[in-house]
Amino acid sequence: MKIFKEINWGLHEITRYKSKYGLNIREPYLDKILNDSLIYSNNNIILNMVKYNFITIENGEGILTYRGKEMVNYANDRYELSDKQRSLVIREYIEVNIQLAKEWFAKFSNKGKGIERGTIELPLQQFTEDMIQLEIARQDDNLIYINKDYYQLIDLYAKKGMTEEELFRVLENNKILGHLAEKIAIEYEKNRLTKAGNSELAKSVQLISKSEVNAGYDIKSFKTISSCMYDAFIEVKYFNNNHFYLSQNEFNIAKELKEDYFLYLVNTDSMDIQIINNPCRNLKEMSKSIEVVCTKYTL
Repeated sequence: MKIFKEINWGLHEITRYKSKYGLNIREPYLDKILNDSLIYSNNNIILNMVKYNFITIENGEGILTYRGKEMVNYANDRYELSDKQRSLVIREYIEVNIQLAKEWFAKFSNKGKGIERGTIELPLQQFTEDMIQLEIARQDDNLIYINKDYYQLIDLYAKKGMTEEELFRVLENNKILGHLAEKIAIEYEKNRLTKAGNSELAKSVQLISKSEVNAGYDIKSFKTISSCMYDAFIEVKYFNNNHFYLSQNEFNIAKELKEDYFLYLVNTDSMDIQIINNPCRNLKEMSKSIEVVCTKYTL
């Protein structure tokens, strides 16, 4: 996949900077280097490096994770992936998308038998395309096959249930994607206000999800550039599949704030944002289904 070749280039630049100056590279400078490079892309390479656990951003600096260091050590080229890098990329991609992977691999429990592309549900279509690009699967006419070298993945991911280790990995991935969605959303808000003509107001947009965990929203912002005080309260959800979860506290705050409350559903792959104002009023009409997944009992 092209994004992993771009990630490979980005990791090379981080390592080169660290080797040359003995310092961790600052995120704005890394972004400039990547945008000025020969691999110019519409993808946000830094966000993708974070998403797939190759770097962390700490105090504004890009730092390689253990996986990132592995990726660099396995490199033969600054762009094209080596065989060892491809194996690492496949593992990280599937683990980040493990819920989709379980559903997708379960369809191939009869090894060697093709699945009609048209029978694969819409939320799994992009995952199918990604599996083809990663050469885990292939398409012949309208049939999708798992390549023999990856049959073991069917046994690994298609099994029923989830171990405690797998659960914690899913929760950690959800946390990473949630932080990534917040980063995309707050950048969107600041850009929206700046483009509308008030860059000073844009600087006052606040991400409060870590400092005010019970607020019921993640971002305090402004509806228009003429707003004199915070009047847009935004709850951010990463929305890569077809569902998300709204807590009772978030629902109650949304009900209280009405038109001042916004849901930002962020696709961390495409970085598209679906905005829903006053979700207590509008979600019921938009949703295909609403399911209560947790009930609290006090004894």
